Amino acid sequence: MPYTYMNPPVVEAACEFRFDASSSWDLAIPGQVYTDLREQFPDKEQAQTIEATLGVGNEGFQQAISRQELLKMESHDKTEVVQVAAHRLVVSKLRPYSSWGEFRPLIMRAFRSYLGVAQPAGLYRMGLRYINRLNLPQEPAQLEDYLEYYPFTGPELPSMMDSFLGGATFPFGERDSLNVHLASGVAGQGELSSVLLDLDYSLQVPGAVAIDGVEHWLEDAHAAVERAFEACVKPTLRETFGQRQESST
Repeated sequence: MPYTYMNPPVVEAACEFRFDASSSWDLAIPGQVYTDLREQFPDKEQAQTIEATLGVGNEGFQQAISRQELLKMESHDKTEVVQVAAHRLVVSKLRPYSSWGEFRPLIMRAFRSYLGVAQPAGLYRMGLRYINRLNLPQEPAQLEDYLEYYPFTGPELPSMMDSFLGGATFPFGERDSLNVHLASGVAGQGELSSVLLDLDYSLQVPGAVAIDGVEHWLEDAHAAVERAFEACVKPTLRETFGQRQESST
């Protein structure tokens, strides 16, 4: 990790696992995971997730909408969340986010609990995602003063924008990829400008990582996300996070 911060800009960190759909599934599995985790995640509720998939059929592109039941578990302060659905596990840490050293054990605790109950046949996909709110101290803000990664408009367009949305996907070897999205955000009270930086590192080749390789993959994924974050921001913005020290890891 290049730097540690007293006030990290992370508003949500999330890790998602999707397991092989050929795995056996029982509607009792979410409840059994809750029983194992309820000391840390005592509050639970049933919810639904809606997913849209785009495919190509005889009549061209077709969109399919599916609903899935899930069990949502939360810590007392609502900042730590585990969601369990059929062949799916999501672990999230909301603001305040302290460090990877605290988030990683949370992920692995929930992951091992799911494994012990569901005993999946294998992994289909994994993703590690960080959503950051970058509050720019200048009004009106010139993005190039604070960011290395920002939309380039050229000399003929107005230099000021009311809103923007853009992104890119970067391959990491033949197995993984990193999606980087940047969008204008709504500033909080007393904050002049806000930008959302969304970094999503994911496994793109189903089954390419064995279950016993998850912890190693997570370390690689987090290192890639950290490097991408630091590559996107300039020192002028980094200072607003309360840069504490340079890390040796």
